[in-house]
Amino acid sequence: YFVSDLIALDVFTLDGEQIGEVIDVLDFPAQNVLNTRLLDGRDVMIPVVPEFISKIDFENGRVIVSLIDGLI
Repeated sequence: YFVSDLIALDVFTLDGEQIGEVIDVLDFPAQNVLNTRLLDGRDVMIPVVPEFISKIDFENGRVIVSLIDGLI
């Protein structure tokens, strides 16, 4: 996939709760980072690594993330 394909995907937790939408993909030396706008208006950055990104589901327009305490 192209990183631009990730923009505007909805972001969901493993429990199926929608938490926001990808508004940008930032290219950092270690990995890409999803700049995500939460439903409450805050922006958070989620690294695109297997520990945080469980699944990218283009068919349903969503990214499934595994959150840890303190990430958002």
